[in-house]
Amino acid sequence: GGARGRGDGGPGGVPSRIDGVSTLGAGHSADASASGGDGATTDASSRRSGKTTRDDAGSSSSGSSAFASTRGAPLSIKRGRFRGHPKTFRPPDRELSGLNATDARVFVLAGAAAADPAAPALLEHFLTHHVDVAKVPASHVMVVVHARDADDDDAVDAMVSTLRRRRVFHEVWEGEALLFSAVAHHWENHLANAGVDEEDWIVVADLDEHVSPPSGQTVPSFLGSVDEMGYSLVHGAWVDRVAESGELVDAAVETTMSDAFPLRCSVGACGGGAGVGGVGGGG
Repeated sequence: GGARGRGDGGPGGVPSRIDGVSTLGAGHSADASASGGDGATTDASSRRSGKTTRDDAGSSSSGSSAFASTRGAPLSIKRGRFRGHPKTFRPPDRELSGLNATDARVFVLAGAAAADPAAPALLEHFLTHHVDVAKVPASHVMVVVHARDADDDDAVDAMVSTLRRRRVFHEVWEGEALLFSAVAHHWENHLANAGVDEEDWIVVADLDEHVSPPSGQTVPSFLGSVDEMGYSLVHGAWVDRVAESGELVDAAVETTMSDAFPLRCSVGACGGGAGVGGVGGGG
């Protein structure tokens, strides 16, 4: 539990434009630097991200990532399958999404590991932030819940209940491991079939990563302004949030992330004398 991320180059909070939804690893020729007071930040972590910039990555130190690593994995690993009948991702037309004329269309993708005891609460906070605060339409969010075995059933049921209540598109993967390369391809097919193209933005984030646009803006409005400037990638500041004691504690559903983790800092840069800030917004 707690709010923290990793610095392994995997995706985390900062959005990127798709260069064709069928291509992973595509480069971006233009990018906008967004940091500090005028840019986007991510609580607890922010990196170059998006479906086009991630390879298989290991679980984060907080256990918030649902994706397994292929590094050193045995060839006999059991991949698993999606539960139930195949689903079709059908976001509403733009005019029915509640977006302003100048807003960008943004899709948020996340995985949730049912084996992580903190996952149900983190999922609640993730949706509260991105849907209620950052104003990404719930219909533009996709979540894959990873269930390893029957021991995860209670957590799966809790998260599926939350996702249904929120009307968020979701699927449950049953199996020993869920590789990011596999789910990325699966997401690409969903997005392509839904008509998502190079004009749209994709955010791939772990459950403990909250994208925070500049003050007074939503994620769609901020990325709409980035569109107007002609950029196709955003760099953000990676912000770690910790409790007043400096610890990473579990955040209850009833507690906002700001209350649970009031200190904003840069844990990953502690060797360089990083400081700790005061109470901040977001989450």
